[in-house]
Amino acid sequence: MNQSQQIYSWGEDLILVVPADTHYLPGVYALYNSARMNGFQGRFVLNLYRDNDPGKVVSCEGLEVAVANTFSKEYYGTVSRWGGLRDLPDGRYLMLDADMVFERPCGNLFDPIRVGVLGQAEPDPRGVPHDALFYHQSELCGLPHNLPLAPYINGGFLGFEFPRDREVVREVADISEKHLKGRMHRHAHKVFPFLEQDVLNLVMRHHVGRGGVLYAVSSREIEFSLFAYWNVNRVFPWSKQPPFEPPDQTKYMVHGAALPRPWEKTKFAAQTFRGRCKAAIADCGGYHAWRKWKGRLSTYERAWAYYACSEGLPIPVDAWAANFQFDGHEKTLWRKVHGLD
Repeated sequence: MNQSQQIYSWGEDLILVVPADTHYLPGVYALYNSARMNGFQGRFVLNLYRDNDPGKVVSCEGLEVAVANTFSKEYYGTVSRWGGLRDLPDGRYLMLDADMVFERPCGNLFDPIRVGVLGQAEPDPRGVPHDALFYHQSELCGLPHNLPLAPYINGGFLGFEFPRDREVVREVADISEKHLKGRMHRHAHKVFPFLEQDVLNLVMRHHVGRGGVLYAVSSREIEFSLFAYWNVNRVFPWSKQPPFEPPDQTKYMVHGAALPRPWEKTKFAAQTFRGRCKAAIADCGGYHAWRKWKGRLSTYERAWAYYACSEGLPIPVDAWAANFQFDGHEKTLWRKVHGLD
């Protein structure tokens, strides 16, 4: 845990903002711990969705909590958060999903925010460069059909600066608010099958067409656990990792997009599994230990476990575990398969 923040400090000019509801607090805590332990020196702001109780958040120096003016409950969660993002005060921001962790110091990744919008490139671009769906998106929103191409970016990672990029964020929020009301799951909208993420990418093409700047961080730097092929069994922290082969597969962040929340389903009764062997696994480590036994544990789950359940963390696991009925960190097998012992 004694990584030198003096040598690797970064982000003094950044505001890291994480929109989330209280169900995702264990993810937020792991993200916070990973940021601070890997040298992040800027502000860390949890933007709670409206109607969430800030009193449920663990108090920690350096963790700011604000209830954001998100959209109503008639919007899908990741759509709703854009209402709060467009109201942020001036500053330089990095907006992240709650299911991300920093794996190592990586301030250089965010330098492009000084001159333009920064996104996270999708391993699966969700379409072809001249996708016919774009015709319907631009038609619906009254935008030109000849917008330039731009990298398809993920909706859970965005670097921007206000006031420079306020029009970009407002455009995403306004289009989402107008067209995505009542669409409560992916593929619920024929024109925007990935909801606000498709809206974001339409707006990015519009932004570039108006002379704006867009940079993208490659998936070689940020791991999507669903698309992980190299070094998926690496240990944490980074200071214990051997040199990666090939070296260009070094990861700086891990994104647990679309994966199970590792802080849930860990307290299973023994009768959940049939047979003495599985019952013993349930008692020793719970659902996720059983998944590891079956060879199905993701990088994000192990990274989250390290930054949420290790010793000496800024936000310790004991500060929140009881509120989530989480006890995996107390189970011998769970700790072992997650690399904590």
